[in-house]
Amino acid sequence: MAAARDAGPAARVTTLSFDPARVPFSRAGAWMALTLLTEEVWGRVGFKGAPRLALRVLHGDAPDYGRAIDLTPLYDGDCRYEADAERLRIVADTGVIEFAFRDARTLVVSGEGLGLRLEASQVIWYDNLQPDGPDGWTWMASAFRSEFKLRALSGQIAADAPWTGMRADHIRVYAGGDGLPWVLEIGETWWRASEPAPIPHSWADWLARIPAVPAEWEAARQLAAYVGWSALVEPQGHFTRPAMLMSKNWMASVWSWDHCFNALALAPIDAGLAWDQYRLPFDLQASDGRLPDQANDRRLFWNFVKPPVHGWTLRRLIETGVVSDEKLAWIYSRLAAWTEWWMRDRGGDAGLPFYRHGNDSGWDNATPFKIGMPVAGPDLAAMLVIQMDVLGEVAAGLGRLDEAEAWRARADTLLARLIERLWTGETFVARRVSDGAVHASDSLVAVIPIILGERLPAAILAALVAKIGEPGRFLCSAGLATEALTSPQHESDGYWRGPVWAPTTLLVVEGLRAVGERALAHDIARRFCETCARSGMAENFDAVTRAPLRDHAYSWTASVFLLLAASLR
Repeated sequence: MAAARDAGPAARVTTLSFDPARVPFSRAGAWMALTLLTEEVWGRVGFKGAPRLALRVLHGDAPDYGRAIDLTPLYDGDCRYEADAERLRIVADTGVIEFAFRDARTLVVSGEGLGLRLEASQVIWYDNLQPDGPDGWTWMASAFRSEFKLRALSGQIAADAPWTGMRADHIRVYAGGDGLPWVLEIGETWWRASEPAPIPHSWADWLARIPAVPAEWEAARQLAAYVGWSALVEPQGHFTRPAMLMSKNWMASVWSWDHCFNALALAPIDAGLAWDQYRLPFDLQASDGRLPDQANDRRLFWNFVKPPVHGWTLRRLIETGVVSDEKLAWIYSRLAAWTEWWMRDRGGDAGLPFYRHGNDSGWDNATPFKIGMPVAGPDLAAMLVIQMDVLGEVAAGLGRLDEAEAWRARADTLLARLIERLWTGETFVARRVSDGAVHASDSLVAVIPIILGERLPAAILAALVAKIGEPGRFLCSAGLATEALTSPQHESDGYWRGPVWAPTTLLVVEGLRAVGERALAHDIARRFCETCARSGMAENFDAVTRAPLRDHAYSWTASVFLLLAASLR
C-alpha cells in the first residue's frame, strides 16, 4: 500500500457528520445529550416504538437511560435528522429546527417553519412545570432528580401542565405552532458548593489538538475526536474533576480500567485532563486499597473490581511527560495500596492472584471463566508483575530504595509463579483456584502476558508471537478476535467470546512493539484502525464482518484508534 500523505491539523477542515441514533449529540462538560431513539440501536436496552428524539440527562441514577424530555416536530410527514459536532437539525419540507449548546449547561433550540412539542417522558412523584418570570418556566423532573429552566427568547411558546394537587397531570411545551421563527433556551440547574472551572476546549480547539493520522482516516479522526470531547462532563457529585464517560449513550459511567486508555490518548491533547482521567478512581479508593468497579456522579459500585492495568498505564504516562514528581509522590502510596489489595485479598501472597468473577477481569464472559470461579488468570498476574516493577521504579525515583528493592523482588517471585503454574509449555491458561482445572477454550486472554515483553523467556515470547500472528486464529479482518475464529465457542456478537475490542488490541500491539515485532504490531493496528474508519467508534466489533456492536460511541475505542492511527503515520 502506498504511503498516505498525512493531513496536518492546520490544513484540516471539519467535515464531521453522524447519525444521532448511534452517536449522541452533546458537548464537552454537558450532562445533557440529544439522542434519536430507534429500535435498531436502542432496542438492545429496551426501547420500543417509532423513532423519537429525546433530551437525556446522564446522571448516574437517572431511569430509562436518562430519557427525560421527548422532542417531537409538529409535522405529519417524514423528517430528516442531521448532526455534527456543533448542531443537530430536524429538517422537514416546511422548515427546520436546530439545537445547539451555548455552553455545557444550556441548550438553545430554534425553529422556522416547523414547530416542536417538548413532553415529559414520564410524570411521577412531584413532577411539574411552573411559570418563572414573564417568559420562562421551571420544569421539575423529579424521577431524574433534575430541574430545567426554560426561557422563551422569541416567537410563540406555550405551556400545558395542569396541576393535580401533588404534581402535573402531564407536562408539554409547544414552540412555534404558528409557523413563525422561535427560539427557546433549556438550561439544567446545577447544585454545588462552588463552581468548577469549565472544560477549556471548544470543539475547534480540541480538534486542532488531535494528533495527525494517515489521510485516509481523517473522517475517523474527527469522529474519534468528537466521541472523546463530547463524552467529557464537568465535575459533579462523586466526580471532583472532569471525567470522560465511556459513552453518552447507555454506558454513561467510568469503569476502573477504561479510564486508563482515555488518559493515554489525552496525554498529547491536554496533560491536565489526562492526569484527571488517570486518577479518577484513585480519588474514590477504599481504605483497604480497592478501587471501585464503576463510578458516576451519583453512584459507586463495589461488588466487582477491574484489572490492575494502572501500573502499565502509569509507565506510559511517565514516558509522555504527563506525571510530575509531585504527582508520582501522590500516586505511589495509592498504587501500592491497590496492588497490596490484590495480593492480600485476592490470593496473590499465597500463590497467584485470582478473579472472583469475569467482570473483575474486564473480560466479563470470556470462555476461561466457564470453568467456575474463582480463577487465576495469566493476564492478572502479568499486570501485577508490571505494576510491582513500576512501583519499584517510582520508589527508587522517590529515594525509597528499600521499598524499590522489595517491589522488584516481589515482581520476580510473582513472575516465577505465573510461568510455573499457568504456562503449559505451549500456552498460558487460566486455572480454577480450588483444583487447578482449566476450561478448554482458545481465548485471547492467554496471550495478554505479551505485555511483559523481555521479562518473559525467549521461548515463551516466541510461542506467544506465533499464536498472535497465526492467520485465521485470532488475527482477523477487524484486528484480534477475543475468542479464536477456529474455536467452537466463538460467538460473532458474544461480547468477550469473539468480538474485537480496543483495549486488548492496544495491550497486544504495545507488547509486540516492546519485543521488536513491529511488523505484526503494525498489521494488527492497521486492521483495527480500518475497522474504526469503516464502522465507527463502537464498543466492540464483529471479528469477521467488522460490524459495530453494542454501544456505538465508546470513548476508549476512540482513544485507542487515535493512539494507534497516530503511530501508523
